[in-house]
Amino acid sequence: MVQMLRSTNTKLNNENYETWKFKIELLLIKEGLWNIVNEIKPERPNEDWIEKDGQVKATIGLTVEN
Repeated sequence: MVQMLRSTNTKLNNENYETWKFKIELLLIKEGLWNIVNEIKPERPNEDWIEKDGQVKATIGLTVEN
């Protein structure tokens, strides 16, 4: 995860949503997680989907300024 976050130095703040959005999308695509964000949640998510969903939430949460 730490290596993943090094791919983007941009943290979301009040002034950079468009840049952050673009970079976080690229980061999630690179890590094979974009489908978790871009598709409808399965009615019965399996363990793999749940784990990837957690990775997406952590990645997004760690790229937002305090």
